[in-house]
Amino acid sequence: MKLATVCRRAAAAALIATVLATSAVPAFATTPERPPLDEVVAAEVDHPAMTTLSNHTDTKYTFKINSKNGTSGTSYRRKDDASSVYIKISSVSGKPLRIFVDGALVNNGYLQKDCTQGIYRARKKGEYGIYNTVHEDNKHYARLTAWAETGPGTVSGLWSPDSVGTLAVLGS
Repeated sequence: MKLATVCRRAAAAALIATVLATSAVPAFATTPERPPLDEVVAAEVDHPAMTTLSNHTDTKYTFKINSKNGTSGTSYRRKDDASSVYIKISSVSGKPLRIFVDGALVNNGYLQKDCTQGIYRARKKGEYGIYNTVHEDNKHYARLTAWAETGPGTVSGLWSPDSVGTLAVLGS
């Protein structure tokens, strides 16, 4: 590899590290523990218009939880930056489901941690961001988890571990 190429790559990496280190993430209260997952549902969907270093590929998810305190989660996916997790809610029915972002060191959930920053409930359709500390906690993988806090509910749509641009924050 030519020296000029190595220097350009090193400069780009240093610039990205500086931008990520100075990104502000609001501090919210941490969320309580939740029961273990009952099911995992996810399928890949390409998002060809986006070509960046971060993981912005949208993945389908469906959380169908039939009883109070039930849980459901997606598979872990690589998280490349400190951005909010992107979630698009296309369909919602039943009781609102509480949404969490889990971080892990590897994609099998090793050293898993709840990295959600705030309280989020899926109440209506839309595109949202979820504040999290996956990247800041030195975790490399993220997943969404839903908890039927008040009763049965179903939520489906798309998600990605990293996001681009400004998104409304999913409310509580």
